[in-house]
Amino acid sequence: MAGIEYDRPERDAGAGAPRACPHCRQADQLRAVQAVFLEGHRHVRTESGTGDQRHAVTREVVSRLARALAPAPPNRAYRARTEPGLAAAERLWARGWYCGRCARAHFEGESAALTLQEFRVRVWTAGGYGDLAEAHPAVDLHVALRPDASY
Repeated sequence: MAGIEYDRPERDAGAGAPRACPHCRQADQLRAVQAVFLEGHRHVRTESGTGDQRHAVTREVVSRLARALAPAPPNRAYRARTEPGLAAAERLWARGWYCGRCARAHFEGESAALTLQEFRVRVWTAGGYGDLAEAHPAVDLHVALRPDASY
């Protein structure tokens, strides 16, 4: 992504961190969206064959959560459409926080908790390609309640 600072330390526990999730009112699993997104990307290397016929393939595996929190659509077909507004989308996206306890996101300074799809619509709309969020819906994660109806 254009504006993501890959070498920047996580801001999960930094001074700008919200005190608690606006949905479940807990803070123990609150993380910066950027950190969750980057953590969800892995490179997997597979080798096959023997001797002169041996070859290796490295591919990127992206978790469903990382895909749901992406600041732009995943395939290259939309690059020309998303590139002009990507910086604006990333500015809003970088202010996002994700709660692993209730699978909701919110923005720094706001009190509304959003589903992953609502988060995606807000970010992609900021970039000028919000209509693509309907064609590429985020997978909303379901969090089971404990027997006492708490998270």
